[in-house]
Amino acid sequence: MNSIDRRYSIVFNGEIYNHNDLRRELAAQSVNFQSQSDTETVLAAFAVWGQDVWARLEGMFAVAIWDRVRKQLTLARDPLGIKPLYITEQLGGLAFASRTQGAARSSGP
Repeated sequence: MNSIDRRYSIVFNGEIYNHNDLRRELAAQSVNFQSQSDTETVLAAFAVWGQDVWARLEGMFAVAIWDRVRKQLTLARDPLGIKPLYITEQLGGLAFASRTQGAARSSGP
């Protein structure tokens, strides 16, 4: 998902339990929304509060946010690690994920 101004892009795995409360607070600060998703709430909250957003989220999550202006990637996960965040250096860059592919299963005997 992209922010309305297209500055930020987010990849999100999780659920934010207090996103309606955060959304109301952001709307009071004249933030506009295009959906009802908690993903958009996290993205808008990051745009307004920056790194302070993580302490305000109640839920389980792993998230990546790309800032096109600063050319900066932010990776975060919930404090308990309920939604894992895997990071690895690969040839030519960084790779990240919030889940691993399941083990291959054979259909034969």
